[in-house]
Amino acid sequence: MITFHRNDMVTVEPIIMNREIYHALEENFVMFSGITRDANQILAE
Repeated sequence: MITFHRNDMVTVEPIIMNREIYHALEENFVMFSGITRDANQILAE
């Protein structure tokens, strides 16, 4: 989970799930676009 705080800090925490749920999400959602961006650039916007 990614949390954007008011003080411009960002906290990234893993989402813990069992393998069955992970595979269901993987099959039904596009989780990664393959496009990368610099986090500093994103936060500056």
